[in-house]
Amino acid sequence: MKNIKYLDMENATLRLQLDTIEEYEQFFSQYFEDLVDLNFKRIYVKISSNYLQELLNTLQSVKLPIIIETDLLDDLTFDISDNIIFINTNSDLQINKNNIYNQVILNESNIEKLVDLTNNNVNVIIEPEVDVKNIYKINDCLNTLFQRVPNKLLNIGNYIVPTSLLKEHPCNCYLCDGWKCHKKISGLPKVILIDKDYNLYPHMIINKNLYLGNIKNDNFQRVLSNYLKSKEYEMFIKCCKRVFVEYLPNYPFQYFPVAEYIKEVANEM
Repeated sequence: MKNIKYLDMENATLRLQLDTIEEYEQFFSQYFEDLVDLNFKRIYVKISSNYLQELLNTLQSVKLPIIIETDLLDDLTFDISDNIIFINTNSDLQINKNNIYNQVILNESNIEKLVDLTNNNVNVIIEPEVDVKNIYKINDCLNTLFQRVPNKLLNIGNYIVPTSLLKEHPCNCYLCDGWKCHKKISGLPKVILIDKDYNLYPHMIINKNLYLGNIKNDNFQRVLSNYLKSKEYEMFIKCCKRVFVEYLPNYPFQYFPVAEYIKEVANEM
């Protein structure tokens, strides 16, 4: 089996949603070398704030960038390694600290909040509330936010890509052959979710038709290599083609939520 790996430019992200500290400890013990070999650039870990100290102890030997998603109830009072960043998902508490980003859902009711936090240089992760059946709404929010906070760097989640870039470079919608593409991209989804049962899905899209496989009792490399030859991968690419052909050509807005359109198409098929 020939090893596959992501290119640096793919910025591959792994999102873990396991249940317990013990499971996280077991995961990193068993798969960390695979993550390095595959060239994942960051790992998201979701955990209750009650177990933060235990999780940090578990992550001491993990040298990849780690993003911990948790509902913080107060500012952190303990030391944190340089490779760890927190995303505070508690919407009732915003913390102004270098290694903490506050998640705020982007919708009409949160525009003022986002403007205020951004203008006060509070770290924010903006999570767009996307409904592809009413795509004007989120784009209106984005445009309003950009106008209200000009010249500010905004961190926007949910795999939203500039429309012009997507049209110019279809590899951002997985429509370049990884072997023939001049960049030699992996062909794998740039974001992979691993759920509590060790099932793998692309871009947080929990759909059995797009299922990558399960690594509970298998080799990470083998699972991903097999996926590239599977009917599920064929379905993933088919969904991407439909997005590119049916939705992108006449799309009138500056930013395109790629993952949400793939999810919409996959749920229809």
